[in-house]
Amino acid sequence: MSLTLRDWQALDDAGLAALHALQIDPAQVEFAGTLERALASCAKGPPEDIVGLVIEHGGTVVGFVVLQRASRQPEWAPEGAAAVSAMRIDRHRQGQGLGRAALAAVDDWLRQHWPQVAQVALSVDDGNAAGRRAYALAGYTECAPARPGRIGLVRFLAKAL
Repeated sequence: MSLTLRDWQALDDAGLAALHALQIDPAQVEFAGTLERALASCAKGPPEDIVGLVIEHGGTVVGFVVLQRASRQPEWAPEGAAAVSAMRIDRHRQGQGLGRAALAAVDDWLRQHWPQVAQVALSVDDGNAAGRRAYALAGYTECAPARPGRIGLVRFLAKAL
């Protein structure tokens, strides 16, 4: 399955409307936060260290992801890694393999746009069993000790690109 990642700031009005029309499962919002919060985090720049990407399948907006590095890299991430945050797939498109395909597209995007990044990292709430399963299948392993988080234990995962 082929997905396209595009900078959300390059969207036209129809694309922005499609982005804001994403329907995120309330449980996913609990783990990843709101779309508005994710977009606001992108505005905190610097733009070379944080990017918000729309996930498209067949020209349709199906999700969103934020990538961070360098000055925006979380303290738990391995040195020099890019961190995936706020990834979400529209609730009506869940279970179709789009999350796994999005992770592969993120790897490709990082190789093309941030080639100096050798690893990709993310955090996942321990209670997010589906997310943990998807990340394990994508090759992520624990890179730092788990810690208590906002809604339970948080696990920190990474993989080499």
